[in-house]
Amino acid sequence: MRIMLGYLARFITSTGGAEKVCCEMANELVRRGHEVSIVYCYGESGRPFYPLDQKVRMYNVMAEHPGKWHGTKTIRLPLKEKIEREIFRVFSVPRAHGVQDTYMGNLIKEDLKAITERENPDVIVSYWPKDSSCFIHFAEVQVPVITMFHFGPDILARDASPVSAESCVKSRKVQVLLPGDVERLHRYIPKADAVWIPHAVPQYEEQANLATVKGRYKIVNMARLDKTTKRQHIIVEAFAQIADRFPQWDVELWGQDWNKKYKKELENLIRRNHLEKRISLKGMTKDVLSVYLKADIFAWPSSHEGFGLALMEAMSAGIPAVACKSCLASSELIPKECGILAEDGVQAFSDGLAQLMKNQELRIQMGAAAKESTGKYAPEKIWDQWEQLIVSCAGTGK
Repeated sequence: MRIMLGYLARFITSTGGAEKVCCEMANELVRRGHEVSIVYCYGESGRPFYPLDQKVRMYNVMAEHPGKWHGTKTIRLPLKEKIEREIFRVFSVPRAHGVQDTYMGNLIKEDLKAITERENPDVIVSYWPKDSSCFIHFAEVQVPVITMFHFGPDILARDASPVSAESCVKSRKVQVLLPGDVERLHRYIPKADAVWIPHAVPQYEEQANLATVKGRYKIVNMARLDKTTKRQHIIVEAFAQIADRFPQWDVELWGQDWNKKYKKELENLIRRNHLEKRISLKGMTKDVLSVYLKADIFAWPSSHEGFGLALMEAMSAGIPAVACKSCLASSELIPKECGILAEDGVQAFSDGLAQLMKNQELRIQMGAAAKESTGKYAPEKIWDQWEQLIVSCAGTGK
């Protein structure tokens, strides 16, 4: 089969979970004998951060007609549309998003249609609802589209523009990541044909040795530096409250620092608490397993997540987690025997960390249970579900 993956956003220079899933899906489908292409929309052309099979064909919509984009690296709204968007935002977030979706859709529709006709895919897997609107509503491609949700419906569906919501209805299937997401999606888009397929989680043969007596112990977080969603400042503030009680413990924050202002805030927060020698911003790594194998606790204070791939990878390496129960992904993915689900807030998160930091036997028990719990997300099981879905959608015809 010929399968096109549509990721109409920043892709080449991004290191997030959705980009990782896209590359892993492409690699697996190629391994299973399918022809795969990825179409993206960003000024820089090239290969992505994550490993990608050389057989995967890549198309940059913005590279189709370089002069048309005037050398820009991303699509920016003109002043008129910006003003219109901000006016709508006051009373309707979906309509505000509609301004941006409509501008982008009209801008790229001809190039997107040309690429689709050139590739002639049997199925398009679209990575965001707004991307589906570009294929279905604007480019009007006559190909079955599967729409993916990488955030929960309480964010993506609730705030979806009218054209994005309509495109979800017109999609052959809408894939969601958590069991409860099917019901949550139908609250906002009742006619969407939803299916639950979680992310594939690597099943590491190695496991963090939590029973070792160490000179130093580590709390680790793996996520882009982000104040609203990932909230690494909660880890810093929580650790600052108990650092004196646990002098053998350190914190490592791993991830891309897109937001330079937030990185500076974290650095200042660390400095104000005199923790420069105990909390470090480590930047990016492609070898996440080596980080996890040296960790003792995975700290995950996210306010919301689509799935929490880094969380599940850490659990697969046998690390117990401390997370916020208010985050739906955390509450649905972390069984009580695998980690601590704390109330939202610095004090509760600090208490959760301390509960594990002071009890090595509890860390060992929860780490083993965490590793076992990820078996249901083994890649072979998940990719089998995806292949069956793609083939069934292609079978419905163009």
